[in-house]
Formats: sequence, C-alpha cells, structure tokens
Amino acid sequence: MNIGSLFVLAYTVLTVVAIVLLISDNRDSETTLAWILIIFFVPYLGLPLYYFFGRNWYKSSRRRKFLVSGQRELTKYFSDFRKKYDKDNKAFLDKESGSIIEKVSKLSSTLCGDTLSPATKVDILPSGKEKFKLLKQELADAKKFIVLQYFIWEKDKLTGEIFDILVEKLKENIEVYIMYDFIGSISFSKVELRRLKQLGAKVTADVTNLNMLNYRNHRKVAIIDGRIAYTGGINMGQEYIDGGKRFPTWRDDAIRVEGPVVSVLLALFAIRLFERKKINLFNNKYFPLCDLENKKEIFIQTIFSSVDSSKEAIVNIYAYAMINAKERVWLQSPYFVPNPHLNESMKSAAQGGVDVKLMITGWPDKRIPWYAAFSYFNELIEAGVKVYLYEKGFLHAKMATFDKQFFSLGTTNLDYRSFSLHDEQTLLVFNKELTKKNDLIYENDLKNCRQITLEELKKIGRLKRFRNSICRLFSKVI
Repeated sequence: MNIGSLFVLAYTVLTVVAIVLLISDNRDSETTLAWILIIFFVPYLGLPLYYFFGRNWYKSSRRRKFLVSGQRELTKYFSDFRKKYDKDNKAFLDKESGSIIEKVSKLSSTLCGDTLSPATKVDILPSGKEKFKLLKQELADAKKFIVLQYFIWEKDKLTGEIFDILVEKLKENIEVYIMYDFIGSISFSKVELRRLKQLGAKVTADVTNLNMLNYRNHRKVAIIDGRIAYTGGINMGQEYIDGGKRFPTWRDDAIRVEGPVVSVLLALFAIRLFERKKINLFNNKYFPLCDLENKKEIFIQTIFSSVDSSKEAIVNIYAYAMINAKERVWLQSPYFVPNPHLNESMKSAAQGGVDVKLMITGWPDKRIPWYAAFSYFNELIEAGVKVYLYEKGFLHAKMATFDKQFFSLGTTNLDYRSFSLHDEQTLLVFNKELTKKNDLIYENDLKNCRQITLEELKKIGRLKRFRNSICRLFSKVI
C-alpha cells in the first residue's frame, strides 16, 4: 500500500471517529449537522477545523478535574457570605411571592448556584463615554486593588489613558489584576500590557490552548477595592466610546453597582484567576463584608454560564422569563442566533398577547451572524414579535426587560456562541424604579430604529435567503 492510500485510509478512519464523537456529544441537531457538512464537504480542512473549533474539550474529564480545586475555594469562602444576607433575601422573595421575579430568581439560584445579592447603589450607563469617565476617576482613587477583565483589550487613546492611571497606582503599591481573552484581543498590540506586567501587575491571557480556540471568556468586569463594580457589553477600547473608524456612533450599555453584589462579580473573576494562575483572592481583604444598616437595598441576581457547565443557564432563564411574562418582553442585542428553546419561547409569548420586541444592530460588524438573524425574522414576525434594526450606528448593548418588573444587563448576546461557547455574566436587577429608567432608554433607542416587515422580507431574493440560511447553519459552529 503506497503513502497516498495510507493517507486516505487514515483520513477515512479519523472521519468516522469524528462523526461518532459528534453524535455522542448529543448536541442540538443543527450544530451536529453543520459539523458533519463541514467534515464531508471541505475535504482535508474539515477535520482540523473540527479538532480546533468543534470538540467539547472543556467538558473532558481532565478539564473537570482541573476545575474542582477552584470550585472548592469558592464554596468554602462563600458559604458564610451567603448566610449574612439570607434573611433580607428571604424577606424580599416573600414579598414577591407568586410573581415573575420570585419564579425567575428561584430558577436562577437552581441553575447558577447563587442567590440574591443586595446592592446599595446601581447606575445604568448607556454609553462608553459615561462609563469610562466614571471608571477613570474611580481607578485613580483606588486604595487597595483593581481588577480589570475584558474580552477585548485594544491599544489606543483610551487604553493609553488607563495605562497611565494604572502605572501611577502600581507606584502606590496598589495591586492590579488584568485578564483578557487571548483570541478576542489577538489583533491588538500588547506593549502596554507587557509594561504593566513588568511593573508588577498580574496580567493574564485567558483561553490560550490551541485546542480550545472556539471558546472565549466573554466576560467584562472592572472592580475597585471590592466596593464598586462595572459590567456590561463595553470592552476596553476607544471605539466603544465613539464608534472608531467603522461606525458613526457606538451604542452600548454598562451597569455600575456598589454593595455585596460586587463580591459575586469578583468571585467569578477570582475563581478563573485561581484556575489559571493559582492566585487565591478568597479572603477578607478582597471580599469585605458590607454593612447594610440604614442603606437602601436593591436586589440583584448574578447569572452566569460557561462551557464548563451543560446547564446553559442564561438562555434557559431568559426563556423561562419569557414564558412567564404577562405584559412585555423587550430585547436588545447586536446579534440574534437563538437556540430552539429561546426561539419558541419568544413566539409563544407573542402569540399569547405579550408585547415582544427584538432590537438588533442595523450596522453589522460580523456578517455571518447578522445574515443568520434574518432567517429567523419571518417566523417571529408572523407570531407577533416586532423586530427592529438600530440604524444610528453600531448597537452593541445586551439587555432584556420583563413586565416593567426587572431587567437584565450584562455581557450575553442573544446568539449561540454566548449561550453555549462563551463564559458570560449578566445581572438581573429586580427593581421597578430602575426598570422604568431602563425602559425609557430602550424607548429612546426605538426612535433610531426601523421596523422590519413581512413585506420587506418577501422582497429578499432567493439567493440572499439561501445565503442567510447557510449563515444560520454555520453561525453555530464557527
């Protein structure tokens, strides 16, 4: 047998093994079918793509054992933390008995293993300009430590300003911890980050293994002294303020919180840091207990998901909230590639008389998920969902609001990658006054939107509809 025949035989065997592994993973049928098509119709490239982008490497037994030590540290420390606020949490849920808030909170606790956490102050910041103006001031005022975690860390005017502040804080012996996603930030210079590391900052690139390239740490958080935290869709870059060279404007969201909820966000970072670098932050220096006496409590639940878990918590919580909504469900995301559960929940809510609105960007930065979204619109609109394109600039906000009762704001897009392949975090804010403020922001965004109609969709040519369907299939794998 010559070398060519041996190669064909080996490739055939590996193809069969890949197909068996795909079927054994028990993923949704669209994802499995997409990978099978890639393996068969992209000869000799399909298998390497599957190896690097398609395998469930994070769910391997080796990965599970690696996570145990970090989870142990989190559980050991947070048992006392949760007990301190149990009484207030129970009183709040008793008051909300039978409501959508109680139902969603209980499901969130089950799926994420985390309970309610009170906040003493919450600010909604609907632009990068507002976020970074405050953040720069508070970084400069830090007294103990700074945590900055971003999916994308660019090198530009903004990062230069942040760099200068962090250099000064390091000179003051303030601890600085930075984490960025390896792939998300791969195209940007690391000169500033390397210099900060030389000066004593703990700088970590996350998800660096080649066989895990399809996974991302998509979380964004900034924490100062364990007292103040920011999260939301905004990354570390000037374009998140002004749109950069690609877009006339950039519409995004951040949320700033104070109080015990900060510790939950810090814990998500700390467990990741422990897993990657064995640096242990679980002590009272980093997690100061907050005295709530004479302070107004705003109840927040931090929900999170990861490829480390099969629960897909965030998407299931969203779907459950939609099913239990009675008046309105308003959604905002740059991308829309839902799993079947979320898609059906949206349609069912609309068919049941709930005002369901979906807003995505009208200025795409990624064509595949944007085209894929159009393949869902016809069935959604027919079910009664109102679909809008934001046309003032790029829309990057990730928000959902339910029945004027509560809203969510965080890092999670309404797409398959965020639900199944990324590490994500989102805050559920159970406060009617803040929800009203948030809904007013959404209503203002609607003024810059165009509503998609069935008539418009019918005018899309067959080739473009086929393109959208192909993008829908492949947006779930790459």
